[in-house]
Amino acid sequence: MKLKSLHVYKNYDDADYRARIEFEGAHGTVELQLNKQLSEKMLAVCADEIVASSKEVAENMTATFIDSQLAPAIEHHDGAEQAP
Repeated sequence: MKLKSLHVYKNYDDADYRARIEFEGAHGTVELQLNKQLSEKMLAVCADEIVASSKEVAENMTATFIDSQLAPAIEHHDGAEQAP
């Protein structure tokens, strides 16, 4: 069997994390619903990578946004504009 999906989630009105793991094989699919304790352990295992991936995405989005901005034209004292 191979891991098909792993979902760690937190309901809006619930303070606890929950997780669902799905495995798929030649004879079918198995889905496990993890309780609070196991969900938190699963999240702890993944936490460092989640933070690192989030930072990388944020940096790439910021760089893309900054790169897409045009620099303003510079106005000289004689009133003529010059492109940067």
